[in-house]
Amino acid sequence: MLLNQEKYKEEQSWIQTAVKLNMKDGDDYSLTANYTNLGTIAYKLRDFSKADMLMDSAFKYVKRSQSTEKMRDYLEEEQ
Repeated sequence: MLLNQEKYKEEQSWIQTAVKLNMKDGDDYSLTANYTNLGTIAYKLRDFSKADMLMDSAFKYVKRSQSTEKMRDYLEEEQ
């Protein structure tokens, strides 16, 4: 994963493409993962207001997906 290699800008681009596809497909599970990852990237880039906004989006989709796994992932990143 590019995130582990600190290639944040490249990773953002790929995730934003995935978000568009996930929205088209109505894939709340993947939207949760992608918004959580985008929030993590924003945090690592020290864009804290954007990170908060993205994590709010992740929470919206985690509730809709009703996935225990994604809720756990979301909560781990929020700490």
